[in-house]
Amino acid sequence: MKYRHRQCEVEAIHFDGNNRDAVTAFAGAAFALVENGVLTMGTGKATLRVKSGDWVVRSGYSHETIFACDGPAFRAQFERVES
Repeated sequence: MKYRHRQCEVEAIHFDGNNRDAVTAFAGAAFALVENGVLTMGTGKATLRVKSGDWVVRSGYSHETIFACDGPAFRAQFERVES
């Protein structure tokens, strides 16, 4: 049998090293710490480590899944949706 990856829309924010508050609010993080350019935050389900240049992505039907994606992988997998 063959299967095709289903296209889905996600929400994402780019971490540039200077927007900790915006990224943690987007992820609904309970705590956040930036050390040596790495943002470590607790989302309730997991602890994410996000480097400057990475993207934080919310996906799933109710955007309950949150994960980090490095810049090149994000650009290869996602394209911007104009609303």
